Amino acid sequence: TISFPMRFAVLTAFSLHVAACLSAQLMSHGGAFCNVEGLTALRGGRLFPAWPNNGEGNDLMAGMRNKFSQFKASIDAMSEGSSGPKASKLGGKWTKIKEVNQDEAMLKLGLNVVFRKAAKLLSRIEIKTTPTTMDIITKGPLLVSIKECYNFSGETSLHSRRDKRWGKHRGKVVVATEGKVELDIKWDDPHGGELKETFEVDKSGNELTHTSVIKVNNDATTRKPGEWFTYYSVYKRS
Repeated sequence: TISFPMRFAVLTAFSLHVAACLSAQLMSHGGAFCNVEGLTALRGGRLFPAWPNNGEGNDLMAGMRNKFSQFKASIDAMSEGSSGPKASKLGGKWTKIKEVNQDEAMLKLGLNVVFRKAAKLLSRIEIKTTPTTMDIITKGPLLVSIKECYNFSGETSLHSRRDKRWGKHRGKVVVATEGKVELDIKWDDPHGGELKETFEVDKSGNELTHTSVIKVNNDATTRKPGEWFTYYSVYKRS
């Protein structure tokens, strides 16, 4: 990423550029801002407010704010562009150490106790990345595993439903940095719904949080339209 000294130097240069632009704008009024008499004359005999007229001053400041916003966006883009490959910090094998609210989420999907207990046994994940894709392999006892592949381009991928019901879910990457990936997943009835899923590694690179925010079309626990519900798991690098 762009270092702090580099950001400071670039922002300082931009500040000098803005000052030069402002000076040019002021001088365009025929030097009226260079002496009190001229300034007062421009204001109809009043020294304040600071601009010849409020509309002109507002337009000038709005233009400068817009230039600064564009400049900041370009700096942010440079910073993002200089980062490592997408999802590169997520790659590797991970073992679950904590789980919160997963059982409640499966109840909302109408899943029975056998399926819920089996899901708890899926305690390991492996993430493999290339410059264009990310594979997520969820593993349980023996040879049990679920593999999904997503493209960083945002192209929609089709995979078997995780609840093992008939049909496919449609998933795509909506955010991808070197340490974080967000997926948007949808599936149709029966028990249709939507899932916003995030994989994010901490600063140490050794802890991964997998957060899921789900909304089902019809909540099996209330028999009413579902509301957004969050559950998550924490993993340690194996």
